[in-house]
Amino acid sequence: MKDFEALKNRISEYVTLGDLLVNDGKITAASMEDQYACTFHGADNKKSARYYAETDSSYCWVCKKRWDVFSYIEQREAMSFQQALNHLVSEYRIPTADLPDALEESKRRRIEAPKIKVDQSALIVEKLSQAIRMLRDRLEDEKYERLVFGYLLLRYATADEKKPESAETLRQAVLRVVEGARNG
Repeated sequence: MKDFEALKNRISEYVTLGDLLVNDGKITAASMEDQYACTFHGADNKKSARYYAETDSSYCWVCKKRWDVFSYIEQREAMSFQQALNHLVSEYRIPTADLPDALEESKRRRIEAPKIKVDQSALIVEKLSQAIRMLRDRLEDEKYERLVFGYLLLRYATADEKKPESAETLRQAVLRVVEGARNG
C-alpha cells in the first residue's frame, strides 16, 4: 500500500476536480469559477453548486457540502477513500511505482521526528506547585511558607543547579505534609 500523502500529491499532479467536472459536463473550463447543477442532491434545475478553480474545490448550497477531487469521486462512485484513490490511479493511468510504501514512509517519519527530551525535574516541580496550592488552607503559615520557599528554589534554579534529588526531597516533604493534613 502506498503512502496516502504521496499518492494524493501524485494524483493531484495528474487530475483535478475541475477536470472531472468538465468530463461530467458540469462546467465548461477547469481554469475558472463556474456555477453548475449539483450532481448529488437529485433533480436540480438551478445551478446550486459552484466550482472554485483557485482551490480546486466545489461547494453546493443545497447539500451544504464541499468536495475536492477525492471526495467527489468517493461520493459519485459510492466508494471508500482508498477505493477512490485506486480508481483515480487506474482511470488516469497515474504512475505510482516510485512512490514510497506507507510502512516505509511511517518508519522514515519516525526516524526523522525530533526527539522530545522530558525534564523530569520540571515535571516534578510543576506537580509540587499544584499540590502546594491545594494545601494552602490546610497548613499553618510557617509550614506553607517553607514549602513555597523550597518550591521557588527549585522552580527558579538554573539547569545546572537543579538536581533531581532536590526535587525528590521537596516531593517527599509535600507528601508528608499532605499525609499529616489528612490525619490531623
